[in-house]
Amino acid sequence: MSIEKVKKDFKMLSQYVFFDEDQYFREQTNSKSHFHIFIQETEILLETSLTMDEQYCIFSFLGYSYRILNNPTEGIKYFQKCLTISQHEPRKQIITMIRLGEAYKYANLHKKALELFDDAMKISKEYQIEDYEHYIYQHKGKCFLELGDVTLAKDNLHDALSIREKIENDALIYSTRQVIDFIGRNSNLVQNEREK
Repeated sequence: MSIEKVKKDFKMLSQYVFFDEDQYFREQTNSKSHFHIFIQETEILLETSLTMDEQYCIFSFLGYSYRILNNPTEGIKYFQKCLTISQHEPRKQIITMIRLGEAYKYANLHKKALELFDDAMKISKEYQIEDYEHYIYQHKGKCFLELGDVTLAKDNLHDALSIREKIENDALIYSTRQVIDFIGRNSNLVQNEREK
C-alpha cells in the first residue's frame, strides 16, 4: 500500500465518525471494523522505508484511529512519536500537542491533556501561528466540561466560537454551538455528575 492510498483511506474513515453527546462529545465510530482494517493495513507500512514526513503522517493517522477505538494508550504512543519527529516544526508541534492532549483526555488524564493544550497555545503565541487557537479553546472547553467545570468550559468554548465566527467556518461553528447548547440544557446535570 502506498502513502497516497493511506491518505485516501484515512479520509474515507470520517464518514464513520460522530460526536457522542452521551460522552461529552467525544468522537466515536459506528464502524470499528473499518478502523481495525485501516490500522492493520497501515501498520504494515511501518516496516517499509519511509521519510520523516511519511512517518509523521502515518503515526498521526494511527494515533487518531486508536483513539477513536477508545484505545488511548496506543494513540498516545503514536502521537508521542509524532511529537519527537516534529521537535523543530512549531506548526506540527501545535497540531500534535492538540491531538496528544485529546488522547490523554480519552485516557481520563485530563490534567495532562490541559497541560498539552496550554503548551500548544504557548507555541502558537510564540511563533504567531494562530490557525489552531480555536481548536485549542474547543478541546480545552470540552476537557473542562468532562471535569464538571462549567464556567471554564463555557469560557473556552465561547473563545473558540468567537474565532470560528470570524473565519466563517459553518461546520466548526456548529460543532462549538452544539456543546454550548448542551451545557445550557444540562449544566446542573454536568456539575452533579462530577460531584458524585
